[in-house]
Amino acid sequence: MPLKKTAKTEASNEEESADTADIYLEEYFKRSQAVGESVGKDLKENVVKAIEAFGNGFLTNELMKILRADEKECHIYYEEILL
Repeated sequence: MPLKKTAKTEASNEEESADTADIYLEEYFKRSQAVGESVGKDLKENVVKAIEAFGNGFLTNELMKILRADEKECHIYYEEILL
């Protein structure tokens, strides 16, 4: 004997569908967040490497002596490289 659909069972099915959609959406969000964090970490490391390579490209023996002798000059040089 087939069961009749009632408003109550239809509402229950809609709630289950909404719950399932929420679960998929939350899982998608969590995975996207994890991938974003991973990309961000790699990006940060690569930016630091690029800044170091760029800064090293301008170093001369004279400039290295100045930077080694004065920490304030190191900070000034670093700020200049970032600009």
